[in-house]
Amino acid sequence: MAGWSEKASVVLILVVLGICCYRASTQSFTIDEAWVYNLFVSKPLSAMARHYDACNHVLHTLLMKGARATLGGSELALRAPSLLAAVLYCVACFRLTQLVLGGWIGFLCLGLLTLNPMILDFLVAARGYGLGLALFLWALYCAIRYSSTGFGRSWLRWAGVCSGLAIAANLIMLVPAAALGCALLILMARRGFASSWEIVDVYGGPAIAIAFLFVVIPVLPARPEDFYVGAPDLATSVQTLVASFIKGRRHWPGTSPDLFLRVGSQYLAPIVFLALIAGLVATVPRYLRAGVLSSRINAWIVLAGTAVFSVVLVLLLHSTLGVRYPYGRTGIYLLPLFFIAPLYGLKILDFAGAKWVRLTGSVFAAFLLFVCLRQRDNRYFTEWQYDAGTSHLMKVLRNHHKNRIQLQPGEKVRFGTHQFLKQTAIWYKERHRLEWLDDPSSDNLEAGGYRYYLLTPAENQLAKKLGLETIAADPVSGEFLSWLKP
Repeated sequence: MAGWSEKASVVLILVVLGICCYRASTQSFTIDEAWVYNLFVSKPLSAMARHYDACNHVLHTLLMKGARATLGGSELALRAPSLLAAVLYCVACFRLTQLVLGGWIGFLCLGLLTLNPMILDFLVAARGYGLGLALFLWALYCAIRYSSTGFGRSWLRWAGVCSGLAIAANLIMLVPAAALGCALLILMARRGFASSWEIVDVYGGPAIAIAFLFVVIPVLPARPEDFYVGAPDLATSVQTLVASFIKGRRHWPGTSPDLFLRVGSQYLAPIVFLALIAGLVATVPRYLRAGVLSSRINAWIVLAGTAVFSVVLVLLLHSTLGVRYPYGRTGIYLLPLFFIAPLYGLKILDFAGAKWVRLTGSVFAAFLLFVCLRQRDNRYFTEWQYDAGTSHLMKVLRNHHKNRIQLQPGEKVRFGTHQFLKQTAIWYKERHRLEWLDDPSSDNLEAGGYRYYLLTPAENQLAKKLGLETIAADPVSGEFLSWLKP
């Protein structure tokens, strides 16, 4: 059985990586990708020290600069670091699930880890979420190997290195990296203060040093208002994470998501969290008193402890420093933790009737995997569906201009866009070398004065008011390209 599940897992990973490559080469660039490119990637390195923006995921931004210099400025080239992250992530997921789960439950877990729509989006988009997540999962893998192979320092050191790089790739990874350190401290508590200091030194030392070297200069100019992404309350935060399973409205639960979101956020997520706490409360005292170590319990403390401490740290950061709760992608690290830890907990249950509990958990996992498969859509990113047609419409604009407008020397064509499409339009202007086109602007669209307009469905009435003629429209995003005839 394990042999077949392992082969199926390899096939799944190859399929996922194929999907990532296809999407990276075919999907339009988006506002966040274009924003980080326009602000940092296309600018000198010193720009990262002059001002801070939350879109600057430092290590990933540096890799994008390297990709631009070596591979060019296409969508696929700039997404190459994310594709590298996809490979690292998929291999880490495979190694983790085979190490702690195995069998078909391991395959189900791997499916959840790789086919969740939000995770899959960020294994493609030129952002630092996928890279940070991949590096953190490698840190988690190294920590479990450390706990199950006699506490060898090399595994612990590698866990620290991967955690530091994960934070450098995306600051949100500071939370799970710190939570992993707390879980490791519990493991060492039975061995006394000296062993606990080993965690601080061998794990925390590399993590802090690497993260500091990458992040300190870009973060120095930061102001509190620069950290603008987050949920106002815990209920909203949990709901956005449950919503990560929903991508479109073509299939259930996207057609009527309210019930799915309510059950997932108000019942399932709290039950799983409380079950993890109960499992830790039941096992940690026994672990601290036991004379013989168990690698199964060690792995459980690492997995469940990291998941629980991540939530606890989020609550502490909000209550003490006013840090916003995770909102969707900014809590992406919680998804793998809350996939792996509960399933591993089910695996190691040992009491009469445990098989029925495992069966129930497996059915839930299979159901969530079914939802992921039903929600697949390789045409757009969930968070930026409004940008899905920008690539195509900018090509239409280029060809339309060639045949219809004659310009005087030095004259440029004015181009108005919706504010959400502006950064991507600026990027495509550079990408296609449209020197004849003025910088895209979203200023005072209602007054007119532009030759071409790239608009969203919300501007349909504006287009009619200005007497614009639609040149092309995108069925996925609803964007449309219009112009004012001479």
